[in-house]
Amino acid sequence: TMNKVWFICVASSVSLAFRVDRDLQSARGLTLNLDQFLSSKPKKSSIAGKICNKSYEGDWIDGVKNGFGSCIFDKQGSRYAGDWVNNTATGDGIIEFSNGDTYKGHIVDGAMDGEGKYEFANGDDYDGLWRDGVRVQGKVTFENGNVYSGELKDDKPHGHGKFIFRSGEGYEGEFTEGQRNGHGTYTFSNGVKFTGQFKNGKIDGMGTMSYVGGDRVTSKFMEGQAVGKGMVVQGSTGKTFHACNGVPVSAAEAEKCLD
Repeated sequence: TMNKVWFICVASSVSLAFRVDRDLQSARGLTLNLDQFLSSKPKKSSIAGKICNKSYEGDWIDGVKNGFGSCIFDKQGSRYAGDWVNNTATGDGIIEFSNGDTYKGHIVDGAMDGEGKYEFANGDDYDGLWRDGVRVQGKVTFENGNVYSGELKDDKPHGHGKFIFRSGEGYEGEFTEGQRNGHGTYTFSNGVKFTGQFKNGKIDGMGTMSYVGGDRVTSKFMEGQAVGKGMVVQGSTGKTFHACNGVPVSAAEAEKCLD
């Protein structure tokens, strides 16, 4: 009788977890936050040219900009102050863009390169590694409380990363062009965790759903649903049971279960 009640509870929990995952996809999945990345794309710096030459104030060596100096480098009034090497902005410096964005960190040949922090006028910020003006790995903190830490490509999560919603829910694992793809772990606000395969932002492939009480469901998943034969572990006893579509069943019923 106790096992029967437990079977029902696990089946209900599995259904709830999958429903939560579907709600996440439609309401606030990674696609929504990918828009956040693209709306907070850093401005390109081009600290050179006639405008900068005319407005430059700072150190010179033999008629060449060397040392510390500053200049306005575009028609909108964006300003750079920092190190110069042989007429190029190279070293540590601060860029104040005309739209209110600011950058403080390392610069090579007039471009953000190395370690640096970029603060957007909208309240977002990025702190991490740059290559030729492009973010490659670091921490993005959004004004709404969401945080991404990890690798980036073309200003989108790509490679290994961790995205935490302000609610506390989050995903850590592999990304491809801004989508959850590959192996990862998603933690729901109620403490339930899924560890396994993701495809195009959704639970898809082999994985394990772990519940707060210690129960675990291991199965193949498609579009967020457990499919075919699997196994369920009862957390309180450590006992293992057969499962079909994520629900505990008898061995005979499991044999009839189709993938």
